[in-house]
Amino acid sequence: MRVDPEFQDKGIATRFTRALFPIIRKAGRTWAGLNTLDSGKPKATFRVMEKLGMQLADIYADDVYWRRPKQVARPRLAPYQNIFAHFVGLGRKTIFHQHPGWFCSRLIPERRAWVNPGGFRLDGVPVHVVRGRYTEKGHPHGRVTVNLFDRPSDFTTFVPRLLALVPNRGHLVVNYAAEWKQEFRAAARAAIPRLKKNRGYWPSTWRIYGRTLG
Repeated sequence: MRVDPEFQDKGIATRFTRALFPIIRKAGRTWAGLNTLDSGKPKATFRVMEKLGMQLADIYADDVYWRRPKQVARPRLAPYQNIFAHFVGLGRKTIFHQHPGWFCSRLIPERRAWVNPGGFRLDGVPVHVVRGRYTEKGHPHGRVTVNLFDRPSDFTTFVPRLLALVPNRGHLVVNYAAEWKQEFRAAARAAIPRLKKNRGYWPSTWRIYGRTLG
């Protein structure tokens, strides 16, 4: 959500966001969520969310990778039962969708049946993995979204194994706690030489705000 500089400080973003609430209610929804980029600095969008009674739910680093480490075998994932309850137990309130990886949903019991089939363990670490397909320029591509909410004991060994899930043609989206991003991205750069922003991966950080609609 952006407002042209000429029209900023006139309440446009607040009115626009507030106008979405009746649409959401009409669709039968009871919660409104918004995810917005977090640059580490205060933004007008944050103030708008707070003004409208939307509370900060989670902050995630969100990295997209389309290169995978060489000479790292694709790992086998072991099933993890009831990863929904595990994530709730960690205090997480939201989870990302697989299409394309940047849309959030609340972790509520009604979504347990959608979340749990994606529960796995990678080297003992619980991960939520969803695979999908899409077509770009007439060619099929693979898409893998991973929600990683448990801190690995060793990023240098875990991250290359995780990045080995990158499809041969397609990309991997990894969503994880924002406080790990320096360690995670350093391990990724070590695993994939010459990895640079927009050359094999794209890093970002997102804030998720939400509000129950009365």
